[in-house]
Amino acid sequence: MAQAVVAAILKQASILAVAGAALGLIAGFRLTPMPSSLLYGVEVTDKPVFLGCAALLAGVALVASVIPARRAARLDPITCLRYE
Repeated sequence: MAQAVVAAILKQASILAVAGAALGLIAGFRLTPMPSSLLYGVEVTDKPVFLGCAALLAGVALVASVIPARRAARLDPITCLRYE
């Protein structure tokens, strides 16, 4: 039962993290022409940097959701329902 709770929470967190990373990549590629005059010696749309940052942020979001997921898995469902 506890593993199902952790899996459900991590699934929701991964969906949000991937959606946020995708929206961030789209916005990043759309807004790159603005600071192009400030960058010297760096390609404006450096794809490895964009993808690396998106992967790093998605990974951090998933790791950050593990602690609340494990805490929620330790709770007794009956007690939670009575509290509600």
